[in-house]
Amino acid sequence: MLEAAPRHWYSSMNYVIRQDGQELAEIQKRFFRPETVITTTEGQTYTIQRLGWGGPFAICQADGTPLAQAQTYWSKSHIDAYYAGQPYRLRPQSQWKSETFLLEHNGEVVGTIRQKNFWGNKVLIDINGLPLPIVLFFFWLVLEDWKRRQATAAAAVAISSSAAASRSGFYS
Repeated sequence: MLEAAPRHWYSSMNYVIRQDGQELAEIQKRFFRPETVITTTEGQTYTIQRLGWGGPFAICQADGTPLAQAQTYWSKSHIDAYYAGQPYRLRPQSQWKSETFLLEHNGEVVGTIRQKNFWGNKVLIDINGLPLPIVLFFFWLVLEDWKRRQATAAAAVAISSSAAASRSGFYS
């Protein structure tokens, strides 16, 4: 089982991936750049980028060769991914809670990605049988989905608060 944690307590852009306390890789989201970089301890580098505006995400080797792709949907709760010509699906374990994502292949659950605890931002990744870069790509997709859900929830609260304040005459 892998554990992902922010490099620093204040960072939500750089994650370190460890197994049994040993560092395996780092995921760095570039500030003001469209791609994310994965660097393994063996020195291999991969990039995650969107293929066109609104297109699928892809993880590519250093020479630009795509390894896997994934399509995210704003209106659906799952993510469809393709690796080595095989379809995979990432979906929340429950419709109401998204702390745990299940990785499915041909309708069978083959792994999980879940938050370690409610308060922290550490993540446990339990996916066996796939190469590390692909596992990290799946983790990154879930991480982005969690961030999108948090932003959506924050916006809903702000809109709700604003509507309540305007109904109460607070702004008059």
